[in-house]
Amino acid sequence: MFSHFTSPTGVLSCLFSVVALGLMLSSCSPRPEPITMPVVTASDRATRLSVTPPPVADLLVHNLVRHMSASELVGQMIMISLEQDEHGFAVTKLGDRERQVLRTVTPGGVILFGANLVTVDQVQVLVADLQRTTAVPLTIATDHEGGLVSRLTSSGEMPATVMPSATLVGIAADVLVQRGQPERAVELAREWGQVIGSELRALGITMNMAPVADVDNGDVPGLLASQRRTFGSDPVLVGELVAATVSGMHSAGVTAVLKHFPGQGAATLDSHTTTVILDHTRSRLSAVDLVPFVAGIEAGARAIMSAHISYPWATGSDEPATTSRQLLTDLLRNELAFDGVVVTDALNMDAVALRGNSVDLAIDAIGAGADIMLKPVDPVALHTALVDAVNSGMLSRDRLEKSVRRILNVKLLSGLFGPPIVWTDPAATEILGCDAHQSLVDEIRSVARSGRE
Repeated sequence: MFSHFTSPTGVLSCLFSVVALGLMLSSCSPRPEPITMPVVTASDRATRLSVTPPPVADLLVHNLVRHMSASELVGQMIMISLEQDEHGFAVTKLGDRERQVLRTVTPGGVILFGANLVTVDQVQVLVADLQRTTAVPLTIATDHEGGLVSRLTSSGEMPATVMPSATLVGIAADVLVQRGQPERAVELAREWGQVIGSELRALGITMNMAPVADVDNGDVPGLLASQRRTFGSDPVLVGELVAATVSGMHSAGVTAVLKHFPGQGAATLDSHTTTVILDHTRSRLSAVDLVPFVAGIEAGARAIMSAHISYPWATGSDEPATTSRQLLTDLLRNELAFDGVVVTDALNMDAVALRGNSVDLAIDAIGAGADIMLKPVDPVALHTALVDAVNSGMLSRDRLEKSVRRILNVKLLSGLFGPPIVWTDPAATEILGCDAHQSLVDEIRSVARSGRE
């Protein structure tokens, strides 16, 4: 089953054979059907690809992690981007340089952006090629939120559905609540998430850095609200829509990533370009900003992204959430009981990149509780430095193993270990932009518009 992988070690290759065998044998006991890619019809697009790992998975993941080298463990904790090649052109297929980076870092995932996503055939070839380069199946991610941040439609050549923004979904939901139809409001968000997820999964993308769980500041809108990326200013309604979106994406086989923990909806500055500080107290976080994250966690969220924002009134420190143990471990892990994957926001963003050495930043993020280092400036250099940190005792192997177990569990839940393993859907051109998806979009726009009349 895994013969098309080139394993960096014989032990790892052997263990993956055991994983595959264990997963197949476990199908003899009563459990949900394994992930499959059936012939897709309009009626069953929305429900395919929901998967639950079999009970044997925990033991198999534990044994796999135990036999990984420090280099392999570190690699799983890095998610690289491949936006441009050495000549400055968009990467739409793998070249020698990209293959070398993948072989050296052996990353746990790759995040794709609009420049990488041009046509259905091109993306499917790229995803399949990426998956052939590493022994452990890759998490292929993107941030396809709808509205302004819509990676699938940025090229103008992909027949994907033009998804409305979270703000428009929030407006439509509020209209439905006012009409006495709160159930339909929640269902609309779930279907919105499901459509996004099904179009991503058809292309082989199994993680989406969405939904935005930040609460808008209301009278003084934050940057995200001005970009129409938030669901709204009512934390309870935002929480319900976040939870529904998570459910929808997961039902399509795509892991949703809630962002930006613990909440940056009130921020008026952009952490891509500058340091951002919010004066929120711990009580303000609990009453407003954390509400959607709690709802998402209760809905089964598997991944949460940290904010590159500082909260000194809540923590007594100017550390951004990405490197704050108080926020990622004490609050998120311990108080909110979240044991999924914590993804940093992109490490090349100025809010953190300007604070100092990128390696120290990553080490601090891991110490704070983060699992995946997203988009480091130099992934090869970071990989080398983190392996050296393990070998020198600065980072413990036990700490890395905890993160990698979480990462592999998410991959299991996304169906990346099969059986069977199908990276992309042959019926993708029938799924992207189909009538059912467009009908949902039309309903969202119509309901939202009616609220303004």
